[in-house]
Amino acid sequence: MAYVICLDTEPETIETLRAEGHHVDTGETGYRTGWPLLKVPPHECDLLICDLRKPACFNATHWGPGRNDNFQCTIEKSINDSTFFGSGGRPRPVYELIHPSQMPPRPVGTFGPSDVFKAVDHGGVPMLLFLNPEWMRHVTYTSPNFVEVLWSFERTKATKLNISPLLKEVLPEIDDSVTLARPLEFHIVKRDHKPFVASEKFFSSVPLVTNIISQVFGEVILLEKGSIWALPQFTNNALVCSILLNRLDSFINVQSSLVISKGKPISPERTGQLQNTKQIVRDVFISHASEDKDQIARPLANALIEKGLSVWFDEYELTLGDSLRRKIEEGLRSSRFGVTILSHHFFSKRWPQIELDGLFALETGSKKILPVWHGVSEGEVRQYSPILADRLGISTSEGIEAVADAVLRAVKK
Repeated sequence: MAYVICLDTEPETIETLRAEGHHVDTGETGYRTGWPLLKVPPHECDLLICDLRKPACFNATHWGPGRNDNFQCTIEKSINDSTFFGSGGRPRPVYELIHPSQMPPRPVGTFGPSDVFKAVDHGGVPMLLFLNPEWMRHVTYTSPNFVEVLWSFERTKATKLNISPLLKEVLPEIDDSVTLARPLEFHIVKRDHKPFVASEKFFSSVPLVTNIISQVFGEVILLEKGSIWALPQFTNNALVCSILLNRLDSFINVQSSLVISKGKPISPERTGQLQNTKQIVRDVFISHASEDKDQIARPLANALIEKGLSVWFDEYELTLGDSLRRKIEEGLRSSRFGVTILSHHFFSKRWPQIELDGLFALETGSKKILPVWHGVSEGEVRQYSPILADRLGISTSEGIEAVADAVLRAVKK
């Protein structure tokens, strides 16, 4: 099951995901309740979701001293989609989406849109942002600042849509059991990364849903490590979230391939390549306690690499902001063998035990765990784990080179 953070998301979507067993935390950037409050760090989840349908709005015709202004407003409990014509003949909604300046300051120690952006940009956490007409109808100039990327929209109507091969890649059920809520009412005219003027230097976008005159109704924004999937409304947004969570690894693999090819056009041929993208397979995953890193784990990783093996080792794989659990699960699944450095430290720590349980779970009739004993005897290993004690292991007392040779023989056998 996945760990999800839902921002400005309606309770129906949240309840659906929780009912399926996913761990869901919630937060507000202020556009649903009028109060920004995100207590949990957005970079530590597997997926960010924003599914806003009941926005916080004020009456734009009730404007002036003692009424609504740039710094305060009264949030209306009941809103509709009626419009009036403002200066210059520009149609504006009577009930306008709350502005950030009208929200109270977010509490000290909580997170905001810039932190969400960093989680996607630096941490590689994918985000689903649904372009629901329920909030888009109340936008005057640019979209809400959910994630430091702002979209400008224009009204239009489209029922005949072109679904990109890329969206069909991640959501093959589209236009079958999963359908877009036609007609789509707004197309994307422009997007900007809020802190910068020359925003196109900082990200690129790939269209996901268009019409025959090339209006864009959904797109994926490619950042440094992650992506924001701005999707038009579906008849059931919660179902889309559920499907993508159930194939999260594949979804993240597609994101990685897109980020690597950022700035290059995504042709049907390229999408075909993405469909065949396979997870990078390592020969060996090294599981160890942090106390054994300097003396054993790092020297062994280097020795195995020198012998021509590909190695998953945390120092090589993890960067600031990564989801530790997700990265370790990826490493376990994509490694042929798990070298497990068994020591008193190993058996006293939580994460090594989780990794070991993962390796046991992945053994399906074939040997996957290669035990390395460090400062423990067979009897002591038996006290900790009788199953492991029955595995032929090698002791670090024979030297790193001997341990590396033994691992190489097992992998090449």
